[in-house]
Amino acid sequence: SLDAFRAWLRREYDGIEALNEAWGSSFSDWSQAVPKSVDAARSSGRAAAWVDFRMYEDDVFAEFQGMMRQAARGVDRAGETGFRAFDDANPAHGYWWPSLTAQVDFVAADWDPVTANKLRCYQAQGAWSGVVVSDTRDLGGAARAGWFAWNAALLRIPAVWIAEPFGDAEHAVPGAALQPDGQPVAAFAALAAAMNELKGGMGALLLGAAPEPASIVVYDSHPSRYLADADPAFAASTRAAQQAWIEALDALNRPWDFIDETRVDRLADAACKVLVLPLC
Repeated sequence: SLDAFRAWLRREYDGIEALNEAWGSSFSDWSQAVPKSVDAARSSGRAAAWVDFRMYEDDVFAEFQGMMRQAARGVDRAGETGFRAFDDANPAHGYWWPSLTAQVDFVAADWDPVTANKLRCYQAQGAWSGVVVSDTRDLGGAARAGWFAWNAALLRIPAVWIAEPFGDAEHAVPGAALQPDGQPVAAFAALAAAMNELKGGMGALLLGAAPEPASIVVYDSHPSRYLADADPAFAASTRAAQQAWIEALDALNRPWDFIDETRVDRLADAACKVLVLPLC
């Protein structure tokens, strides 16, 4: 509602003057503040009103997940709740991971390096989150499928799900987990073997160990997530910039973590040596 959005703005800004400075407005009262469209942000050259509304909607989505968890626990105190997250490349889906991971017990998210690393950095220790591939073709061959399971474990993600593992009597699935004779395809067999191996031994240690803080932190800016949509000056998205840094740091074999504004106290740690601002 508009009242809820205005209450959110009052928490974000020190006063109406600060809001006017950011929005380029001349409001005399909070009741005059209304959401702006992305087209209005582009034409005015002022992205703040659009970005604020998108961040507010992200917070609403996270709070809704928390409400559903509380409702479920009203029935089953040990119950766990989560959701299936789809393509995170579209910021309008509302997946602001620092807030979302605090409101759910697990997430099933499409596999990509940016999302997987945000789950690694933001989800609670022991969360039963997983990454999802569409079918066994996304796993590649048997060798890569086995590597995929271990890579997920190294990211402290304990589950790998296949969205369409089987066909039915009327619909064949080209990347099905089973061959017509009922035997598993090579990639699925390798994935299953690796996941079984990870249930004990080294896998259990990887998932249960408390991670050491990395010396490099990559800042995850909530407002910047929407700037590429609203400001033509930003030719690349924050997500594209983050993926480029992930690839560079991983290629250099340098441990790193994402942080957001609620985790900037990491910068006071003597172990933190480098702050990366991908697009802020």
